[in-house]
Amino acid sequence: MVPLKKLGLPIISYKCFPPLPFPFTAVSGLEIGADDYIVKPFNPNILVARITGHLRRSKLTAATDAVRRKDSQWWRHGRLEVNLGAYEVRVNGEVVAMYAKEKQPLTFFIENPNQVFSVGQLYDRIWGWDRESDERTVMVHIRNLRKKIEEDPGHPRYVVTVRGFGYKFCLE
Repeated sequence: MVPLKKLGLPIISYKCFPPLPFPFTAVSGLEIGADDYIVKPFNPNILVARITGHLRRSKLTAATDAVRRKDSQWWRHGRLEVNLGAYEVRVNGEVVAMYAKEKQPLTFFIENPNQVFSVGQLYDRIWGWDRESDERTVMVHIRNLRKKIEEDPGHPRYVVTVRGFGYKFCLE
C-alpha cells in the first residue's frame, strides 16, 4: 500500500462524534502528516473549497516529476528545462533560441500539464482578444515548438495532438 503523501494527495482529517477510542487532536493529526483539519459538523461547501485549494497547490508536484530549484524559477522534466521567470529554455542542457510566441504556449502547457486544450482555447488564452491572425497560428507555433523541444517532432513526447480536439502537454 502506497502512503497518500507519496502520491502527492492532500490529507484532511476531521473530528467526529462519538469520540474515537484513542486520543486524537487537531495538533496530533497535523503532526502525523495531515494538511488540514476540520471539525464536524461542517459546511460541505467549505470542505469542497478546502479540498480544491489543496489540490490546486499540489497540482504540479502531484502531476509531474518536475523539480523546482528553491533559488530560481526553473522547471524540469526529463530533457526539458524552462526558467519561467527569464523565459530561458534548455533541451539536454543546451539553450534553445525561441520566439516569445513559442515560449508562451510552452509556459501555458507547463502550468496546465496533462490537460487537453482545443486550438480555439489555446488561441484565446495565449493570443487573447487582440489578435490579427487566425487559429492556424496556433498550429504553426506548436509545430515550431515541437521542432525545438522534441527529440522526434514527428512523434512528439511532450506536445501531443489529441485527434479531433487539440493539444495536450504530456508529462506521464
